[in-house]
Formats: sequence, structure tokens, C-alpha cells
Amino acid sequence: MDINYSRQNMVNVTQKAAKNCTGLYNLIHDELSMRYILKMDETGIQVIKEAGRSSQTESYMYFAESPSGSQPFVYCEYSPNRNSAKAKELLADFSGYIQTDSHGTYEYLGKKKDVIHLHCFAHARRNFFKILKKLDTEKTKSKSKIKGSITAASLRFIQALYKKEKQWRKQNLTPEQIYEKRQKESVPLLNSFHKFLMERHKKIPEKSDLYQAVNYCLKHWKGLINYTRDGRLDMDNNSIERQIKHYAVGRKNWLFSVSPNGARTTAIYYTFVLS
Repeated sequence: MDINYSRQNMVNVTQKAAKNCTGLYNLIHDELSMRYILKMDETGIQVIKEAGRSSQTESYMYFAESPSGSQPFVYCEYSPNRNSAKAKELLADFSGYIQTDSHGTYEYLGKKKDVIHLHCFAHARRNFFKILKKLDTEKTKSKSKIKGSITAASLRFIQALYKKEKQWRKQNLTPEQIYEKRQKESVPLLNSFHKFLMERHKKIPEKSDLYQAVNYCLKHWKGLINYTRDGRLDMDNNSIERQIKHYAVGRKNWLFSVSPNGARTTAIYYTFVLS
């Protein structure tokens, strides 16, 4: 039997179903303020028809993940802008640990007394790795010089920290045991890494990629090491980036949302699917 069901009809049904699920969606949002640990990130979305904006103007989909508790979840919300206003709205009643990247959207979190802001060691590592990869392709540089560089040494420090984390997780240590391990092993290594960076920071040309990588670590040092304060915390924001990849795969297929309502519908469905 052939059924002629237009794309517009499918869109209307999909949006109506999402609207009927708004109550559940709002309950998941309310959970943000009830959790003690959150991760947050955002990615772009193109909305074609939005009042007062060009169709080429990039909008954003915000993701908040609660990896802890008996029921982990992911919450998505559409925003036409990428600024602290949306983050403040989403996290208005939140207190506890929150992990983000270093974008200015989240800078205010470091000033909140009831929030402990964590930065992402994966971003710090990525900066050094890009430099090392670039050096490795330069024929004028020998392998010995690359291995002895500040870049390679910094990566060895970071990889040593990650190796410890992987080992403890593999041993199924409790958060309390991981906390103790970090205090005895990770904190001294972090102190050595910080001293290493401080001693070399002023000797590096300010316009170089290496200076930017080192400066990133020093500027966000407090946030980078805050993971040692609780055994339930992670060194990085990789888990929420993995969640966003599911959304990115879908975006490659549907490319854009026609309207803000369509973007909000997308946020509702991805909240349910990723949770």
C-alpha cells in the first residue's frame, strides 16, 4: 500500500511529538541543579530562518552532561548565541564541580563561590601534540632535538598523569582510593610539571605556538589541577565531546534547521536519545 506522506507532514508530526514531551525535557533540565558534577560544551548549528539574523550566522547547541549519580544524563539546549548568558541561564542554580573548555563563555564560573571550575587536560595536551606533529614533519629537525624539546617533555608529563588514571580505573579503585592515589602520586607530578613550565615560560618567543601552549597551561592551571580534589572527577571533558559526536554525525546528514523551533525540537530528541 502506497502512502503519500510529505516531508512537511513528517516535520509537523515530529515537532508536535517533541512539544508533547516538553514536560519530561524540563524535568531533565531541572536535574542540572540537583547534580554535584557536570560537564558542559557546545557546538555549532545553522538555523536558516531566524528573525533578525542572516541564514549564514552560526547558532549553537549546548550540551550538559551529568556523568555521576545513579542516572547519568545529557541535556541539550539551543541558543542563537555563544556567550555567558546561556551558560548562566542553564547553570543558574547549580553548585558543585563543573568541567568545560577555556572559552570565555565559562570564565565567570571561576568567580562563583559555590562552583569549582575544572578545565580540560585534553585541550592542553592537544596544543602540545599539534606542535610536536609539526616539528616531526620538518626535515631540518632531528629526532633527538624533537624528543628533547619543551613540547615533548610537556607531553611526557601529561601522558604520565593519564597513565596513572588509566591504571587506577583498570584496577576498579573507588573514588576515595583514587583521591588518595592522586594526592600521593599525581599532585607531586603536577607540581614538577608546573615548575618545569614556569622555568621555561619567559624564555619562549611570545608569538610562537609553544608559548601559547605553555601559557594555556599556566593561565588555566588551577582549573586543570582541580580534578585532584575528588576521585569522581576526570582529567578532561572527553566524555561530553564523545556525546557531541553523535549529534555531529546527524548534523552531517540534515545539515541545518529551518527554524529555531526545529532547532529546539532537535535539542529535545537528542536529550532523550543521549540520556
